[in-house]
Amino acid sequence: MLTPLIKNLTAIQQRIDANGDLDFFDLDLNSLSTDPFLLYHTTTGRITYCNKAFEKSFGISGQEIRLPEFRSETLIDTEDVSLFNAKLAELGSLLPEERASLRFSCRYQAKEGAEYMCTMMRLLADNLVFIELIRPVQSGFFGVTNKTTGEMLADAEQMLDFGTWIHDRKSKHIYWTDGLKRLTEYQIDKPETAGSIDESYYRSLIIRDDAYYSQIERLREGMRQGGYEVKYNIRTHSGNIKTVLEKVKLEYDETHNIQLGMGIVKDVTDYEKALTSLSEYRMMMLESEDKFHYGLWEYDYTKDEVLWSDGMYRIFGYDPKTDRELVKVDRDIYKKHINEDDHYRIEEQSRKISNGADDYSWEFDITTADGQLRTISTYAKVLRNRQQEAVRVIGTSRDITQLKEYERGLETKIKELNKSNRELESFAYVASHDMQEPLRKISTFGQRLQNKFSEELGEDGRMYIDRMMASAESMRNLIDNLLEFSRITSNNAYEKTDLSQIVQQVCEELDMKIEENQASVDVQVLPVVECISSQMKQLFNNLVNNALKFRSPDRPLQIRIRSELLSQKEVRERHLQPYKKYAHIIVSDNGIGFEQQYADRIFQLFQRLQGKSEYPGTGMGLSISKKIVENHNGMISAESAEDQGATFHIILPYSQ
Repeated sequence: MLTPLIKNLTAIQQRIDANGDLDFFDLDLNSLSTDPFLLYHTTTGRITYCNKAFEKSFGISGQEIRLPEFRSETLIDTEDVSLFNAKLAELGSLLPEERASLRFSCRYQAKEGAEYMCTMMRLLADNLVFIELIRPVQSGFFGVTNKTTGEMLADAEQMLDFGTWIHDRKSKHIYWTDGLKRLTEYQIDKPETAGSIDESYYRSLIIRDDAYYSQIERLREGMRQGGYEVKYNIRTHSGNIKTVLEKVKLEYDETHNIQLGMGIVKDVTDYEKALTSLSEYRMMMLESEDKFHYGLWEYDYTKDEVLWSDGMYRIFGYDPKTDRELVKVDRDIYKKHINEDDHYRIEEQSRKISNGADDYSWEFDITTADGQLRTISTYAKVLRNRQQEAVRVIGTSRDITQLKEYERGLETKIKELNKSNRELESFAYVASHDMQEPLRKISTFGQRLQNKFSEELGEDGRMYIDRMMASAESMRNLIDNLLEFSRITSNNAYEKTDLSQIVQQVCEELDMKIEENQASVDVQVLPVVECISSQMKQLFNNLVNNALKFRSPDRPLQIRIRSELLSQKEVRERHLQPYKKYAHIIVSDNGIGFEQQYADRIFQLFQRLQGKSEYPGTGMGLSISKKIVENHNGMISAESAEDQGATFHIILPYSQ
């Protein structure tokens, strides 16, 4: 604030020296500081000027203080007079070009016992000293009591990250505070920055981008109106990009030309980044609300006020752009849209909150502003004060109309599927029963023919009877397998079952068959899983029988059954439920194998890769195995090469 005075020091000094007139200040110097200050003449030892703040605080007029008989020492505490004189002498020994100033504590006694401190003494010319006084702060803030206004301004600049400047348009120089130098990352203690800075330097820091040019008109208008506020980007002395907010006050001469400019520059880089992030987040939320059909809302108990996001307006059939100012959003708006039969549920939620609930959720049907029927799902969180009184409720509401339609459609499909399955089971049972009866008669009559008329039939006749009986038996096995396939469901309860014990039971039941085929079965420890034990027994029975059937005549049959935990990577690759544990059971043999191109075909009903005569069977064993695994929410696959054996991979969840 001393800049106007500093720039006229030569004229002031010449006026004093030329005519010795101490009443030379036709300038208003009160604006230099709101604290009391003096101008002290070192040659005469007299005070040449005091501002109005000094007159008010000390009860002495400017005329009185400049009387020849008035001595300035009378204002200083007697214990500090010697200190004042010593500092005055020290100040005189400093070079003027060093902008000589001293900061120290020296007590001044004002009227009514008030005490001030001389906190800064500044040499303005060879014999003119500026003395600033400030009253100690009595509120207990240590470290501030002896600070000058300038020091407190410097502290404020550093804490709040701003700087100030004064621009003399005639000299085209700018006086910067240390705060502005710090903001622009200019070297504070650099000798060339001790005085004013050339106007062109600051202009060189400004980045002429879209943000700058968009405010040119505002700047021009401010130049005419006495001040302006603009925001732009600068590149600091160190090359960093900052966003600053500048507020400027202008003073004009009698011809309305700008004479003096004073400004404050604030670093708002972090604020702008936060604002940009907030704006991006808001746009993301708006897009998310629109895409996923939900909205956010808040109810303030203290103001009885409801706030809606754009998504809430859309859910209730309003246009957030055009209807926001037209539609009154309050508690009654819900009753306007919710079916009357559900109004009592609104009161239920209020009672829950009154009874201490911290959150709640519910579904309700509404009729939108444009007449559509929608189902809404809401979840809300209750915020309470220290007295546990509800002060706010914040929540999210989602339009689940389409989801409900999908659910209803799915329920209908499930009912139809269950009905179809029941009919299929009924049909399979009836069909198998009705087909079994003719087969039994064929077998019975065939046996009678063999027993009573064997000799009369001759060799050819007996051959035909044997083939007829074998075909009837095959047909009966096929019907039994079909009936078994149709009955594989998940209606039975799942129980934790040790698969090692299941496989052991299977091997015991097939012990004779395994021994006849000179086969070996190597079973490692298998896991305990939730399953239907009877179906698991059938699964392993089918797989072991399959290996026994398709053994190679060139080598002893070896069957291996082992297990491992399926990794989460494999869980993702197989599109299974994430973070769920799955057992990978591997059943392998060294039989005749098959070509890999038939790996899917072998699990289809009645599909056979070999002839019936060589490898008898119904072709349903692996189809039944696949249905059992899928009934347990698992997967089964096979890999093989001709004459290289076959490997079956079974994936089963540990829990259903």
